[in-house]
Amino acid sequence: MERFKDFFRTIRKHSRTIQKEVVKEEPHSTLVQNIPDKGLILDAGSGNGQFARMLNKTGRTILCLDIKAPNKRNPENDYILGSVESLPFKKEVFEFTYCLSVLQFVKNDEAGFDEFNRTLKPGGRLVFTVPTKYSIFHLVRELELFFNVYEYPEFNVPHHHYYSKTRIKHVSSKNFSGVKIRPYLFNFFPRLMSFIVNLGKKYHLIRSKSRNIEDNTTSEDTGIPFPKESPDNHFFRMFDALSRCFSFLAYHYVVVAVKK
Repeated sequence: MERFKDFFRTIRKHSRTIQKEVVKEEPHSTLVQNIPDKGLILDAGSGNGQFARMLNKTGRTILCLDIKAPNKRNPENDYILGSVESLPFKKEVFEFTYCLSVLQFVKNDEAGFDEFNRTLKPGGRLVFTVPTKYSIFHLVRELELFFNVYEYPEFNVPHHHYYSKTRIKHVSSKNFSGVKIRPYLFNFFPRLMSFIVNLGKKYHLIRSKSRNIEDNTTSEDTGIPFPKESPDNHFFRMFDALSRCFSFLAYHYVVVAVKK
């Protein structure tokens, strides 16, 4: 019996290691592989600018755009208030644009793609990430939103869109070519357990409030400390080969497109 317990402990340990390594890789790996060394770069929907801080290098000028001002600012980047549906920039000014986990919250996402096209230079690249539609993650996300236990309170709002590969190609094919789609984040069971735990905490919190017990919990920034460059990760190579066959288990797609 102890041998079986040791075996499952080992499997669990390595599965967590693999998950952590893959999370570090994407979308960081795709950004590093596609970002140019020079030229103007747009972080569309930057939040606090964690990816801009990670990618900032000599010769790279990254503009951070979001609909609200960030809590923390990196002095090496410029921050601009605006929406991806109507970018406050001239035509063909950016060499590279990335938009991570934003488009699902944009009501008119096709207007966003038109704006990306308008402001990118010919041959400029767009990298974006969106939640998968035809995956078991879709159900978990909807349950988290319905019960108000989504892990990121600032995004605890209904999604306007979930994306299939067909939908991605449809909204991007008008202005972009060479669209490459890669699924990533295959941590369904940890996410399901997190939902169950958070649901339990929520109902415990409700009971505590009914007894007039003050809740002193605080929220902290739990952003992933990304490395400066993409690591040589054999776990990622293995998952990259398998992911195309198991996209129904993926949480997000990361997409690379080139302006026509």
